[in-house]
Amino acid sequence: MQSNHLHMIVEASDRRSLSQGVKALLRRIVAGLNRLWNRTGGMFVDRYYDHVLRTAREVRHAIRYVLLNAQRHRAWPRSILDPFSSAPAFDGWSSPPRIEDAGLGPIPVVPSRTYLGAESWLRAGPLSPTY
Repeated sequence: MQSNHLHMIVEASDRRSLSQGVKALLRRIVAGLNRLWNRTGGMFVDRYYDHVLRTAREVRHAIRYVLLNAQRHRAWPRSILDPFSSAPAFDGWSSPPRIEDAGLGPIPVVPSRTYLGAESWLRAGPLSPTY
């Protein structure tokens, strides 16, 4: 999560399901933040960009980009994973990463159900935990 946008890798059976799922997720995020900040109204522009990942190489690059995005933008030191991302729950690192405990509890990550997302991208080996 960046200050003005989110990066996610999601699986959906079709574009309509993806669109409905993204909209539902954003509604929940906005409701939670509004409750936390004691405010009302929207926060996100009502649009998103999607790209269908078709090859193992694309999936690998997307996983790396999303999980190490905070390091890439220097929001976190290169040696530490962003504790507010799903990077600490990822099990495809080449070596155990250094993780700061954000005290958030379990990270809600669902394993991939597709061959590309679960296995194929790993043929090139695990990812380095530094960008």
